Amino acid sequence: MNVKKLLAETALLMAAALFIAGCSEQGRQSLPVEKTAYEFENFGTMIPEAGGALVLHGPGKSGEIDTIYMMFNNAKGSWFMVALDTTTGQSEQYFAPVHDTNKATACVGPDNKIYVGTVGEQSASNIIGGVYVFDPKNPARGIELLDKPSRGDGYFFSMTAAPDGKLYMGSYGNCKLLAYDPATGAFTDYGPVADDEKYSSSIAPFSDEFVYVGVGVARYRIIRVNLKTGARAEVRRADETEEYTNATSVYLGTDGKIYCRLGKKGVSCVIEGLVMRPLAEGETAAPKYGSHTIEDYSFSFDWDNRV
Repeated sequence: MNVKKLLAETALLMAAALFIAGCSEQGRQSLPVEKTAYEFENFGTMIPEAGGALVLHGPGKSGEIDTIYMMFNNAKGSWFMVALDTTTGQSEQYFAPVHDTNKATACVGPDNKIYVGTVGEQSASNIIGGVYVFDPKNPARGIELLDKPSRGDGYFFSMTAAPDGKLYMGSYGNCKLLAYDPATGAFTDYGPVADDEKYSSSIAPFSDEFVYVGVGVARYRIIRVNLKTGARAEVRRADETEEYTNATSVYLGTDGKIYCRLGKKGVSCVIEGLVMRPLAEGETAAPKYGSHTIEDYSFSFDWDNRV
């Protein structure tokens, strides 16, 4: 092996490598270097993780029945509401101010405001349902908490407006009947409707004296509550056939009568005093008092809550 020749060739290669490296460094130093400052901008929560929508047709900013209200559960924060104006196609989103994750019931109040009953915060040791209000004519106020008026009741299961200008609601937990007067801002607690039940599942305010309440689930039945005396009386069935064993819903019709649907077959009945009877052939139940429907609009939600 020619050692001198090998050393010479190695030295030549090293010199070439150093030359190339020097040229590359000089080239890098001669080229302009663009420096970019990256900043993160928080745009907030666009669409939170949501679940099952509760849909309500009601008045918009003008007072006309032209808005669809959709209330959503929110597993990572407070429940929220989307208001869709059907005349313009525009929608607005409103978040509840208190960390109640789930909506449970809603209705248009006697004052044309939107009322929502909720499930109390799940992490709380004593879950208490809340009652919220949204004024379509003053949307800048957003959703407001009126109160959590019934300790020991996890949420409000039913809610309806009455001709006397009040809002009646039923609770889960103690099966209570409560009322809210928008004129005074006062809540009235009428106590448990049935001591052996937890659910006040539907409400039909007949007059300023009587309110009918559907209860369950230990034994489904309808109970008439005397608001003045506090007396409770169970509504009797006109007959005792199997299909009338379960009272599934009760409501006040636009004709001033009390209607209910019973049993697995959904038999429609009318209540007269303390007796319910199936509707006669050709007799139809009137629409629910205080309910609204915007024609040509119906909604369905997929698993991702897309409308």
